[in-house]
Amino acid sequence: MNKTLTLLVSASLCSSVQAGLSNQSTQYRNGQVFHTEIKYPVTADVTLRRRQKFLPKPGETVRVKINGKVSEEKIGSNGLLTVPMVRFADAKTLEIEIVGK
Repeated sequence: MNKTLTLLVSASLCSSVQAGLSNQSTQYRNGQVFHTEIKYPVTADVTLRRRQKFLPKPGETVRVKINGKVSEEKIGSNGLLTVPMVRFADAKTLEIEIVGK
């Protein structure tokens, strides 16, 4: 049976986007974090961490769906999945769906 992981990600949670931002630019609205210094659109690599039940093996290929666009990505030798070049058009959260075996 295939396992599916669906997550919501915003650019303000990506460490590569946060690098160089001041703490004063951080705002919280409706339980979400916003950085007023981020100029959209931005692109970031998204690495999934602290997965509890979705644990594909290193070298395994998974299907990644973002905004209806599907690609295949390989789990790294360290067991982590990094989805490269994720484009965030605005501050809204982005739904990422990952399907593994």
